[in-house]
Amino acid sequence: MDYVFFSENLKRYYPKVYNELTEILSKHDVHYSVLKGTADYWCRDYMPVQVDGNSFVQFNPNRSLETELALFLMTAIRKMWLYIVGS
Repeated sequence: MDYVFFSENLKRYYPKVYNELTEILSKHDVHYSVLKGTADYWCRDYMPVQVDGNSFVQFNPNRSLETELALFLMTAIRKMWLYIVGS
């Protein structure tokens, strides 16, 4: 089953974008949910992306380009995975 997660910040600060995306997903029978406690808008910074069936890729930012602010805003991968799997 395909499933998409959104940051609660996207829903809170960009409701029009969130509503348009979820409407499209619903039309295509793709389930979605909101992650609470994220520090940024886009889950691509800490979530794997499903590219085909059971194949996933992980965004890998160039850490040398990050500023102190960017580091503050990025959500810890472990924190989000623990939220998702409920551990």
